[in-house]
Amino acid sequence: MRITQEADYALRITSLLAASDVPIGAPQIAESVCIPPRFAMKILRKLSLLGVVRATRGVSGGYSLYAKP
Repeated sequence: MRITQEADYALRITSLLAASDVPIGAPQIAESVCIPPRFAMKILRKLSLLGVVRATRGVSGGYSLYAKP
């Protein structure tokens, strides 16, 4: 089975976020999973619109997996 590069990166990003208890900034995500920052932002935006990740603004903000209350 073949998946797109974007799907591969999305899986890497979600697995990184699943392992973290605190929000992670987009530049740190891109560096950790070794992808270009602009492409990471594109994927994070799509994941956010789909409700998979949650974006938090501010100094201690970043991205985290969305957990329904």
